[in-house]
Amino acid sequence: MCHDVRLRGLFTRVRRSSILGREVEPELLAVAEEGATATDSAEVRVVDLRESDPQGPRPEEILALQFEYYNMTDYERVYDLYAQEGKDRVSEQVFVSIQKATKQQGDNSTIPSYSFPSVEIEGDRATIQVVTNSDAEGEGELSAYREPAVLEGEGWRIVMHPDLYIIAECWVGMRRLC
Repeated sequence: MCHDVRLRGLFTRVRRSSILGREVEPELLAVAEEGATATDSAEVRVVDLRESDPQGPRPEEILALQFEYYNMTDYERVYDLYAQEGKDRVSEQVFVSIQKATKQQGDNSTIPSYSFPSVEIEGDRATIQVVTNSDAEGEGELSAYREPAVLEGEGWRIVMHPDLYIIAECWVGMRRLC
């Protein structure tokens, strides 16, 4: 399965694979200029995700990881990439339980196609412009929004949406989704 990610003006295709039926994290990215297709003769370079940048991943790279973990239903890793402020209000156990309950109720949504047209960074805060498509081929429903991120000790983290606080309070109080 491939996902298109636009990072720093480049078109990036993230390929997840499966080994013995278990999803594995991508290790390599093929990167070409935006607008290039797999059949174009545009220069493609490979980025090894196992190598670390001394400044750490950029905010949009953290959000792309969070989307990929969500698509793999690895909710613990999704949670790990949230900012501490959100973690202080919603425990990992509650977050994972909400995600699993949502799946059990038939919400099998994924984020098959996404891009980040722009990222604004001011000090320890970032705003990521996000465009998602409900269909991997770009034929589905488009959604555009802004996602905030903050720089913390371990690097960039995504700010938890306030709606999740309300859902978590309901889950803790009534043990059901509201």
